[in-house]
Amino acid sequence: MTTQQGVAGQRAVTKGTVLVVDDERAVRELLKLHLENDGYAVIAVADAVVGGKALIERVREIDLLIVDANLPYMSGIEFASALIADTTVPAIPMILITGHDNLADRASLLDVPCLIKPFGGGAAAATRTGRHKALSA
Repeated sequence: MTTQQGVAGQRAVTKGTVLVVDDERAVRELLKLHLENDGYAVIAVADAVVGGKALIERVREIDLLIVDANLPYMSGIEFASALIADTTVPAIPMILITGHDNLADRASLLDVPCLIKPFGGGAAAATRTGRHKALSA
């Protein structure tokens, strides 16, 4: 659980913090909405460069990464590969999301779960369930 500064200085307890990296604003906002409604704190960014910066700055707070496989500047696949290879970053459960089957195949080579877009609130619930399983392992 994570404690964050809430309204009027009160501390709000969350289930954890999720970093969402997706260049599609609608997808980013949809995931943020569903996850926050379920009690998670969400950091939502539009590309892997900003996502990497957020991760470095808040690595101890982040419990799950949800990363679009097809991002500008650095793909989500490259981002995931770099994080997996970097032994200085603690292992953080990660889920890739994509609208392209070929990118989903590449995600499976990294042994990273992948959700195919479009998806609805049920997929966000599946994402949370996957996070719980990954954290309890």
